[in-house]
Amino acid sequence: MRETILKILTEVLEENSADIYLIENDEDLIHYNLNSIKSIHLIIHLEDEFGIEVNDEDLLFENFNTVEKIINIIRKNQ
Repeated sequence: MRETILKILTEVLEENSADIYLIENDEDLIHYNLNSIKSIHLIIHLEDEFGIEVNDEDLLFENFNTVEKIINIIRKNQ
């Protein structure tokens, strides 16, 4: 799951994949230019890739600002 998330982050954040793959699970993605617009793109990619629909109450920026939180949201919505 982490590998797939990192692949999506590489595309959404438009960062070098080598840099993205060094991200720690609890590292704040704002340091990699995650913003509200990019987080919407991230959510769309995650929903498509994992076949989920994120609940409205979970659509908060702070739920997607680390890899660990993204994993938790995916697991919650599977």
